[in-house]
Parts: sequence; structure tokens; C-alpha cells
Amino acid sequence: FMQDFLLLQEAVNVIMPALRGGGVSVPTSLILAGRGDGFNRFVPADRGDDRYRTNSLFFDDPERGAIVVDFALAELLLEDNTTQESDPYRSFYKEYFRFLIRRMSGQKPPAWFEEGLVQLFSSIDFTKKWINFAQVGDGFGGERTGDFNTLLVQRALMPFPELFSEQRGQSRNTFWSAQAYAFVHMCLYGRGQIYQKPFVQFLSRIGNEPPTEEIFVECFKKDYKNMLLELRGYIGFTDYKSLRYTAKKGQALPEPPPVTLRPANEAEVGRIVGETLRLGGHGEKAHLALIAPYIRGERDPALLAALGLDERLAKHDERAQKFLEAAAKGVVVRPRAYLELARLRLAGGPAGTAGDEKRLDASQVAHVLEPLLLAHRQPPPMAEVYELIAAVWMRSEKPPTREDLTVINQGVNHFSRRPTLLWRAATLNLRHGDPEVA
Repeated sequence: FMQDFLLLQEAVNVIMPALRGGGVSVPTSLILAGRGDGFNRFVPADRGDDRYRTNSLFFDDPERGAIVVDFALAELLLEDNTTQESDPYRSFYKEYFRFLIRRMSGQKPPAWFEEGLVQLFSSIDFTKKWINFAQVGDGFGGERTGDFNTLLVQRALMPFPELFSEQRGQSRNTFWSAQAYAFVHMCLYGRGQIYQKPFVQFLSRIGNEPPTEEIFVECFKKDYKNMLLELRGYIGFTDYKSLRYTAKKGQALPEPPPVTLRPANEAEVGRIVGETLRLGGHGEKAHLALIAPYIRGERDPALLAALGLDERLAKHDERAQKFLEAAAKGVVVRPRAYLELARLRLAGGPAGTAGDEKRLDASQVAHVLEPLLLAHRQPPPMAEVYELIAAVWMRSEKPPTREDLTVINQGVNHFSRRPTLLWRAATLNLRHGDPEVA
């Protein structure tokens, strides 16, 4: 699996190098589950009905991510009670590309567009000598797992307002996913690519306003009904141009570097499993997974940071601060741990009991800024870190230096659409720095 994964990354560098190169590095765990309860335990409680309808899960927040793939499930149960072969590799590709797309854009794109893209990318087929992209089966024995023409050929299509809806409901199923895939594939690679330019225009428009039929007609020159008929024809007769990259004679994709595997220690197991359970909404199970290695004597800084953040979520602030102080002492790489530690230090100090207007002396400022300045040097950058740095300086008795303001201005460069950060940065630059920057 690791050799295949590393070769996939080389293939992505060929077809779309910006996809892997752009965006912010967010640490993401990859969990491959085998027999028994390996996969089941991670399925979110509100998605229990999906257990046999999916063999992959993707979780993320601004600081962490996790992909879970089930290698044991042989068949997927579709919503119409038919089945299809479970392909764990294609499912992994789908979630991996979802991770890359969100990382590159810095935000979650419209659900239908993201789903169409990840399905398109997950159809990639590659060896060291060639790469096929955007290819689908012919529907007559040449179909592959997940091809939209196979899934939708005998099904009624959902109206576009339902496809475009951001409300997660029963319609957000395998067939919704296949229709999103079909629409994105047709617009980018089908029908002689006549819809490619209108499609990009439509995406640009709905980045600032909700999708409506009026906007759709302005871009595509077709209303929803006529475009649905066009899509039905495309599913029945898929005329498209796929991409094939073939290495020249004597050339090939680079050989993936060798991978050395080792058993995870107890602290790593507890942290990775616990944090993935937490991302999936299993609070109590997450806490038990995290605390078990600690009870057995593990004191790894990364585990201590995860425990501190877990206690913070549970509003056990005294316990949270003890764990986070210990993690900071171990110089953990975990920006949110330092952020929450700074918040606890600020709330627990003399100024924390007197409201936000209480001025901070030099020692108090240094005490709160110490973890924040560590956090701002670690990936991924977090807007809340810079907002709190600015808030501390706004309450400081001693004005910030130009060097102090440089850190805040770096935050604005990362997060130029955060009104609170912009306001604080502008105010501080006006008072103590450069009015032009303000």
C-alpha cells in the first residue's frame, strides 16, 4: 500500500503539480482497518446507517485530519439495496484527493463540486510507465467500480437544486455522488469540452452567491431542465476526451523511496486512535483511548498535548493546563496546544479575573506570549494564534515593537479575511507602527 501511495504522489506531480504543492501542510493520519471492529469504531454515530455503504472516512478540522480505509469489506451496499465491489484503493484515492483539494483551496468547496472532483481524481489509473486520467468504463462489461454511467444508467436523475444543495440529507448518497461526478466530468472533459468555460464561470459566480437557475442560465445558456436532459444523454453515451500520459522510451516515474515500517508504541496508538475518534464525534471513546497509555506510564509530549486538548474540550481546565504545560515543556509540535495553553494562562492570571479591559504588565504579556510565539512558528498556521497575540498587545501596558508587529502582520498575510485579526492589526499598526500598513 505504501509503495502504491508514494507512486500515486509521483503521478499527481505529473498531471497536476499544484495540487500537492499548494496550500498549508495539515498533519493527517492514515488508518488502514482490517478484520473485526477496526473500521466500525470510527464511523460517526450520526452515520451509523452508512456502515455497509462506505469503506472510507475523511475527517478534518483546521489543525488535524484523518483518513480511514476499510480493507476487509468485500461489497458495498447501495441505497437501492444492490451491491458493488468494494475497492479500498479507489476509496483511499477519493479521500486523499479530498484532503488535497481542501488543503489547496484553504476552505471546503461546494459539496457537489468537491464530490465530483474527488470521484474524477479517484478514477486515476497508473503504472511507472503511463497514467490514465478522467477515464470511465463503457458500461458494457468495461465498467469499473464507481463509474457514474454504470450507477446512473437506469436511474432517474435528481433536479439540480437538489444536487447543489448544501443541506446534508438522505439525498446525499451514492447516486448523488455519481451524479455530481457525471456533471463535473461532462463539463470538464465531455461534449467536446464546450461546457468547460461556462463551468468555470459558474463556479466563480457561486463562490460569492448561492447557486440559482438564473446564474446557471447566464453561464451555460441552458436552464436546469435542458441541462438535465443533456446530462442524461451524456450518461447514456459518454463522449469525452480522457488524458493519457506515456513516458518516453527509457523514462518512467521515479522509483518511490524505500519504506521502513515499525510497530507503533502505546503513546502513538492512543493518540492517533483517540484523536481520530474525537474528529468523528466519539468523545468518551476518544478520551479512553487517549488516557489508557498515560495511565500505563507513557509521557510522550504529543500524547500529553492531545490529552490536554481533550480535557479542554471537556471544560476540565485545571487538568487541561497541567497536561499542556507538560507538553510545552517537552517542546511538542502542536500549535493548538500552545494556543489553548496561552488562553488558560491569560484566563488564570490576575488579569483574567478582571475582564478583558484589565491592562497586562510586561511579565504577564511575556507569560501569555511565550506559547503563542512557539505556535506561530509551527505548521499549520492558525488564525486564532495571531488574533490572540494581537489581543494581548492591545491590553499591554508596554507598547509592541516593530518586530512584535511584524508577527501580527504575518498573520494578516495568512488570514486576510478574518475581520477580528484585521481590526486588531490595523489598530496596533496605527497606534505603534506604520500608518500606511494600518
